[in-house]
Amino acid sequence: MEQTLGDKLLKLRRAQGLTQTQVAEYLEVTSAAVSAYERDANQPSLAALKKLAELYHVSADFLLGIEGGPDAERARREEELVRRLQRLTQDFLRHVQDRG
Repeated sequence: MEQTLGDKLLKLRRAQGLTQTQVAEYLEVTSAAVSAYERDANQPSLAALKKLAELYHVSADFLLGIEGGPDAERARREEELVRRLQRLTQDFLRHVQDRG
């Protein structure tokens, strides 16, 4: 079963270690709006969708589940690699801070 937009937004937010409040501040919306996006109770505006794609370093096509032809799988793998590298970087920085 394909993930919904809300599923993707929730997973991406958690992978980046962000709170709904932090995302809401970035989007200039309420935390309740971010919660509604993640529960698929409401859809983000086009402007918010663009900002979410930028925040999470993914394409709007990825968020919307649009197949992009032969390069889509490569792009998906690259996006996953970026997310993994971001998590590793965050973990490393936390480790360094904890030792300091």
